[in-house]
Amino acid sequence: MTEQMRLTLGIESWIPLGHSFGGMLALVYAHTYPDSIDGVIYDCPMWSALHTARAIAEATLPCFERDGVSDQAALCKEILDSGISPKEAFEKATSIDMTESVQKYCHVIENDRYNEYINAHISDPMVTEECWSKFIDFRNKLFNSEDFYADYLPYLADIAKPQLLIVGEYDMTCGKYEQKWFADNAQNGSTVILPDCAHLTWFEQPEKYTDIIIEKFSAGG
Repeated sequence: MTEQMRLTLGIESWIPLGHSFGGMLALVYAHTYPDSIDGVIYDCPMWSALHTARAIAEATLPCFERDGVSDQAALCKEILDSGISPKEAFEKATSIDMTESVQKYCHVIENDRYNEYINAHISDPMVTEECWSKFIDFRNKLFNSEDFYADYLPYLADIAKPQLLIVGEYDMTCGKYEQKWFADNAQNGSTVILPDCAHLTWFEQPEKYTDIIIEKFSAGG
């Protein structure tokens, strides 16, 4: 669909940007259509369901241990077990109890702050029931797809065009393992870690986020 959009719009080449799961889509697109891109930007991406699940477990485990929440600590340790499958790990990670204490410990953005931003920038932010239903249906199909649980990290080594990874200091989607894999293997890759940010870097530090991209991909940058 993305490539068809480029052709329909008459764009010779472009720079896809993918956030979170979109980072996986951007990577797959860039790997599949290398001649259609001038570079690619990954924003707190999920390139591997297994390693994202483990990143979430690694980030939340210390909080559960500190607070004495033994069942959740045990769940995190199950996710970190070397024998677990990507699907099982991801399903367990999505069942972690993200309490207020955990969100604060992991620097997750407050819902009120995010909703205030959305309401200020979108004239009609309400999602219709039909749209929400379509999203739920899409998510269920996604989580039941074998492709979702594949490890796409090796694709990074095949892309010759410039690759930019933007990740928040406290992001729980693109953890230390994926960051190191990118640093060690991505051709023409560069990483920018935004301090005091979690998963929504574009929201938490919008001006710096924009400057990073402009500096990386402007003519002569």
